[in-house]
Amino acid sequence: MYSNSRFSNSSMSKSIDIEFFYLIYEVQNGFRDSKKQILKGINGFFKSGEMTAIMGLSGAGKSTLLNILTGFKQDKSLKGKINYINNERNNITWNEHKKYSCYISQNDHLPNLFTVNEAMTISANLKIDRNLNRKAKQILIDEILDTLDLTKTKNTRTNELSGGQKKRLSIALELVTNPSVMYLDEPTTGLDSYFSLQCVKMLQKLAKGSRTIICTIHQPSALIFEMFDHLYLLADGRCMYEGAPQSIVQYFANLDLHCPKYYNPADYMIEIVNNEYGNFSDQLVAAIECNKAVWRANSSEKSATIVEDKDTPDYNEEEKRTLWIKAPSEFKKFLILLDRYFVQFHRNWTILYLKLYIYFLVGIFLGLFFKDANVDCHKIIKNIKYLVIVTIFLSYTNIMPAISKISSDLAILKKEQFNNWYQLRTYYLALLIANMPVQLFCTLTFSSISYFLSNQPFEWNRFFMFFGIAILTNFIADSLGFIIGILLNPVNGIFTSSVIIGIFLLFEGGIILFNHMPKYLYYFSYFNYFKYSFEGLIQSIYGYNREKLNISIDLAYCLSQSPQIVFRELEMEDDKYWLNLLILITFFIFYRIVGYYVLKRNLLLM
Repeated sequence: MYSNSRFSNSSMSKSIDIEFFYLIYEVQNGFRDSKKQILKGINGFFKSGEMTAIMGLSGAGKSTLLNILTGFKQDKSLKGKINYINNERNNITWNEHKKYSCYISQNDHLPNLFTVNEAMTISANLKIDRNLNRKAKQILIDEILDTLDLTKTKNTRTNELSGGQKKRLSIALELVTNPSVMYLDEPTTGLDSYFSLQCVKMLQKLAKGSRTIICTIHQPSALIFEMFDHLYLLADGRCMYEGAPQSIVQYFANLDLHCPKYYNPADYMIEIVNNEYGNFSDQLVAAIECNKAVWRANSSEKSATIVEDKDTPDYNEEEKRTLWIKAPSEFKKFLILLDRYFVQFHRNWTILYLKLYIYFLVGIFLGLFFKDANVDCHKIIKNIKYLVIVTIFLSYTNIMPAISKISSDLAILKKEQFNNWYQLRTYYLALLIANMPVQLFCTLTFSSISYFLSNQPFEWNRFFMFFGIAILTNFIADSLGFIIGILLNPVNGIFTSSVIIGIFLLFEGGIILFNHMPKYLYYFSYFNYFKYSFEGLIQSIYGYNREKLNISIDLAYCLSQSPQIVFRELEMEDDKYWLNLLILITFFIFYRIVGYYVLKRNLLLM
């Protein structure tokens, strides 16, 4: 099923062993309660060329140990020592280990709008510089897909793949740089027995390439259990067994715990640590140090057999040098990410086409509802309502999609950023720049239709002043939605943003006039971008020496004929458009800076 490519062979991989000593990890159990130990002084050694299974009951500390080894958990609650040892038997730093490792989460977070080959091409472009041309990259991609039996799905979109195919694609995306260490969190979760077996077979094949394969697994079948080279059994944060899975039946038999004939050893092992036959935890822990030397000898002998597999061909030094290819610069990665976002926007009809349709439709309806609102002086209140609705519409239709989008992208971002696809600032800048053309085009469509249908002044300078405020309102709302989407889940985020928009509206100055507000509440409006958007729109329509408004033929006199009356009634100042524009730009920059640091903090806590 799997080809004998350079991705499954030992001579092409830089080996890294992992050992850890007396790892203790504690979490705060409530605000006032004492700390709870998740890991209680465990030791271990995971050797390259082996596929290691970390097993145990739910809550035993499997995922915690995996996340500590990967570097996901790095805080003051962690005590102990971890050594990463290269093939020259020298310790390397965690940063260097991270460069040669990858983490594959339990859930396969993949971009749905790309085919398998496109997703692989993006991964290759982000990880390999242009010293490897397009044709060579495609050969590399084809080889990986063939290795993982994904060639037939090459032109299939990722959302149409089966569970097993998604898992293999998640692994394939990381194999582009041929990592030495692969961490997998529950790789068989959600797969049926056949695909679970195929997934473990694939990992076993990859481990033969001098890779260190470490995965948590809940309760495998007997066949899958026997395929692992090394087993690390956890219970209540303590190690109960470390060694070859094939030795565990005899090990328990030496403790007078006899596994029934034809019984799955993995099930029997879990029953023992679950105290179904009595509490043997202390006895198991005490026996580990006495038997560790024997276990490691058995595992090393088996690993040596794997490395020297007769099917493993020899490669010359030139072929080996092709493995670690220089990564592109962050600027090149920025361009690649920018192109990826443009493709996403083009294919995702809700981002571009639906939004454009809604802006076009609402622009028409709003223009028709407020037709001639700017013609006569007695329709000033009607025109003010139009400007208030413009602010609300632009804010609402940008905050909500931003919340939804970043919530769905966070898991993919976490995986790609941790696996060294790109730096966070590169992603953030690419997302910001890619969003702008869509927002500009949609806002221009809405503004031009509603502006001219509602008979606002036919002066290009006023229209562009109006559009300038509208697009900044758009940008700020998108930035605010981005922050809310990071901090809250989509349901809570949408509810919270609706409340925020309602509060902002109260302090905008169009619904409740500033001169009608209590003084102590008025000061809150200074922190509300709605206020500056509304003032900027008013100034673009009525400011800068606009001529007097028309008086309806059925009126002899109109108090609001002069535009200056509008500013006096709204308690605003004329000729402050550029100040409002500058303040809105400041809001936009501020929200974007806050968004970046909130995102950075969130990724560390995920």
